[in-house]
Amino acid sequence: MSSPLLWYVAARRITGAAPAAEAAFAELRAAGQVPWLAPNVSGWPTGTAWGNAATLVARFNLARMIAASTPDDSATLHATDGPALAEALAVPGGWSASTGQALALLDDPLDRLTLALASPDFVNC
Repeated sequence: MSSPLLWYVAARRITGAAPAAEAAFAELRAAGQVPWLAPNVSGWPTGTAWGNAATLVARFNLARMIAASTPDDSATLHATDGPALAEALAVPGGWSASTGQALALLDDPLDRLTLALASPDFVNC
């Protein structure tokens, strides 16, 4: 599982998003990973540390922030179905059945991108 900071950098890079730094910093703090402020010399906890209930909200908030600041010409916003979005986000092997089903229910591009970015499939790639 990617750490919040690595996930955030990857999501910004692949979408071309540029959210406000102050808001992103606040959400990264809520996710338990403030840049340049590791809890000890070992760094931040890894693995499932940001897969708990408290950090799940922060992950969705960060995903929405990234989706909302993604440029209008980004392929990630214009992907109209699950497979196209998986390709645009470079998710190897595409979506799991549950993520694919959830994405199929969404018509709004921002909602679809938010869910895709926050999904375990993207977090784990």
